[in-house]
Amino acid sequence: MAISRSRKIMITKAIAFVVGGTFAIFLLQLYYLEEPLQILSFTLYPKVDLPMQVYAEEELMQPTYLDLEDARSRRLYFKGSNDTLWDPSFPTQECETRWFPERHWTRQAEEAPQVEVRANQTADQTTNQTTTQSANQTTNSTSNYKGTQLYGSVAAQHAIWRHQHPRTCHDKKFIVYEALGPEHGIGTILHAIGVALQAALNLDRILVLYPQPNFEWVNGWFCQNSTSLDSCYLEPLSNCTAQHAFGNRSVDLDNMWRYSELSLDTYYRNESDWRFTERVLGSSVRRVKKDFEESANIMQVLRGETPHMFHSLLNKGNISNDFYHWWRAQSIAYIVRPNSRFLHELGLRRNFYFNKQVIERGTISVHIPYGNRWKEDRTANNEAFLQAAESLVNQYPNDLQRKIFLSTEDPETVGFFSKLDNWKVQYTTVSRVATDGNVTHPNLALNNFASRYGWDEEFINSILNLQIALECDGFVGQLSSNWNRLIDELRSTVRCKYNQMYVDVVQGFNISNYFW
Repeated sequence: MAISRSRKIMITKAIAFVVGGTFAIFLLQLYYLEEPLQILSFTLYPKVDLPMQVYAEEELMQPTYLDLEDARSRRLYFKGSNDTLWDPSFPTQECETRWFPERHWTRQAEEAPQVEVRANQTADQTTNQTTTQSANQTTNSTSNYKGTQLYGSVAAQHAIWRHQHPRTCHDKKFIVYEALGPEHGIGTILHAIGVALQAALNLDRILVLYPQPNFEWVNGWFCQNSTSLDSCYLEPLSNCTAQHAFGNRSVDLDNMWRYSELSLDTYYRNESDWRFTERVLGSSVRRVKKDFEESANIMQVLRGETPHMFHSLLNKGNISNDFYHWWRAQSIAYIVRPNSRFLHELGLRRNFYFNKQVIERGTISVHIPYGNRWKEDRTANNEAFLQAAESLVNQYPNDLQRKIFLSTEDPETVGFFSKLDNWKVQYTTVSRVATDGNVTHPNLALNNFASRYGWDEEFINSILNLQIALECDGFVGQLSSNWNRLIDELRSTVRCKYNQMYVDVVQGFNISNYFW
């Protein structure tokens, strides 16, 4: 039966209406949301399709998740913290590394020889020593070592992972963070990312790193085709990317500056402010480094707080909401997750620069920051670090031995410790910064060294020393150093050594000032 002319016109108009309406909606969403309509089969940027991770212990974690608050509950005031670090009244938790989300840096390194630490060591103490795994493994398998960890660590790591790995990135808001430059050390750069992560949690935004193809720390043979720390050395901070954040716009600073800067003004905006709903908050190193140390800088404010979503969890453990050491440890445990390629390189370098040695039970980690020889930075000399190690052995003779793993950039410090007769001293044979009488500041000397030998070389060798230090059973450091904080934060969380002994060369055993 033939279709009448009037019916053909009606069908044609209906089709035109549907097609035209769909196209109009598409254009409107591009205009307002700066990304394509999700019901269509194509996108204007590459899709990252990483499934949500499923954990075997998910049911066990459910009661803990009830103690996490909504991400947007924010305070508008700042209070510092004078809490004593490692307060014995704070609850700790037994630790099994398998409880952490996958790809966390929970692996222990070389198998230590089964030796007695002291003749009068009890059987229980022997049983509780660290069981370790081979550093040559390129997989992320974990050991069954049971120690103790900071209260709430497992819950915090799962919560951060869940926040940073949404089921879809298309309807999320972002903080696009550009890492601090080489005028800051590796430890400072990582801790600053932790502050950005805190802001992202509080604002219910996803933190992604801005690609920096000319960033010194990702320039070199190891980081070819990489533009950020989490595309070269570390696991990605999120399954979302800067491209997801920018949508149909190109990922460049000109477009990032179209959005508001992450600052105290944008952080404290009321939700009724239309600018609060902006898809992207940018953070450019060009702006951050200018006033990094100013009291009005958002870095200075947030680094003395903890994310508000964890306050109920901390309160349940009778821990102050202002105990910022807890959050710094959690943020570093999440950020510092070496990827499999990096772990493989660390294994190769361990064999070469550490001559396949192992860290025996009872060994003490001693990290001495480079530059303690400069008068303006000196708070402790080599003798003070040695005396601190002596005090650890004297106070814990059944747990520690006169054995030191020394990590430092200073060859003079290596010379001092290697001449000790009554200590066994181990250290890696990586290149170190030679003394230069013309250099008057440690950061300048380290930058000159990294420029000469390779920024990636310095990064890899530094993390190698960090990896070995975390295998020790006692710790000597100076918590005014960002690198010493890395050691403390990782051993207190993913390495399950919160119960092990630590002494600060300035404050001693009673540590109440955590610095920044």
